[in-house]
Amino acid sequence: IEKYPKEATPMITEMVNIYLATGKNKEAMEYLTKAIDLDPKNATYEFALGALYDQTKQQDKAIESYQKAIDIDPKYVDAYLNAGASYYNAGIEHFKIANSTKDDKIYEAEKKIALDFYSKSVPFLEKVKEVSTNKKEKIDALFSLKQIYYKLGQKDKSDKAKAEYEAITK
Repeated sequence: IEKYPKEATPMITEMVNIYLATGKNKEAMEYLTKAIDLDPKNATYEFALGALYDQTKQQDKAIESYQKAIDIDPKYVDAYLNAGASYYNAGIEHFKIANSTKDDKIYEAEKKIALDFYSKSVPFLEKVKEVSTNKKEKIDALFSLKQIYYKLGQKDKSDKAKAEYEAITK
């Protein structure tokens, strides 16, 4: 890799795969960073880095990497799906915190944070619905959207997403 850096991309990809398979995320991240330096227009590398950041609870970096993948390839459905899921899952975590407290101030603060994360997930999940040709991906996006819209108090949008979800799952 050091001797022939211009021809190293396939070797780096294999190193990333080996480290991912063996659970060595730090090393995988290092090689993904090298791969991105050598091939900055490769959306797959940015997506994989985002997934690793998600696994290591570094959401801001994950979203940044997913967005870079989307900027490189605006039809990269997995990047939209993962970005939306990252925000959605963060919202769920904050709702869990809100529901576990008896303190009204903490409840309201955590609920507000949760709803903010849900709002951030919406554009990504809507894009999945728009861009994807895969039925399962559309179903996943619609399932989440109908719940998010409902929690955000957007009943009309929730009902529409629910109807789309039911139509596609029949």
